[in-house]
Amino acid sequence: MEIMHRLLFCMPYHTASHIANSILNHLQQHLYDFDSEHIASDHTRSLLTKPLPTTDEWTTAYSKDTKCLFIINQLQQHTVQWTEPLLRKVSEAYHMPLRNNEITWKNNRLLFHKPIEGGNATLLLIIIPMNLRQTVCNIYHASPAGGHMGRYKTLYRLCIRFFWPKMHTFIETFVNKCPHCILANSRHCLRVDALLATRQPILNYTC
Repeated sequence: MEIMHRLLFCMPYHTASHIANSILNHLQQHLYDFDSEHIASDHTRSLLTKPLPTTDEWTTAYSKDTKCLFIINQLQQHTVQWTEPLLRKVSEAYHMPLRNNEITWKNNRLLFHKPIEGGNATLLLIIIPMNLRQTVCNIYHASPAGGHMGRYKTLYRLCIRFFWPKMHTFIETFVNKCPHCILANSRHCLRVDALLATRQPILNYTC
């Protein structure tokens, strides 16, 4: 992992960013696949600080998230009509996608087919249950591939791949409380303060 950090650090920014995003896209595919714990290679796992969720962990996480579980149970009926009484039982963030039939259940994952403005294409987002949101943030921010990017880059990386209610607030809080980032930022501030202190002019006062 240390070697990965150093390689990305020594590369030009755009090259390192392209490589990191390619790795993260690869990780997203493992999160989407039904048997991700069997498909993920040793090389992919070496880029993580924590293992990818197993199939059982996905199932358990969805079952413990009452909002997600309710949506799954309704989708499995295949003929569900999302009336107002039904929508009131789930988070408001799901209301419009459910009305438009943009949420599906496939490969034991809840998927949001988010429309892309100006065309007929959609962006496939995995809906993350509550108990796995911390894990996903760790993968895309705190792993060697994540690189401890700031909140805006971390937010972008997650928003083009995943979805859950109030995810912007969740991600910003996660990044702001990241111990590694807090320590790195505090060291940077100390270096800047020390640099500025050495550049203060020395004034000689004569009486």
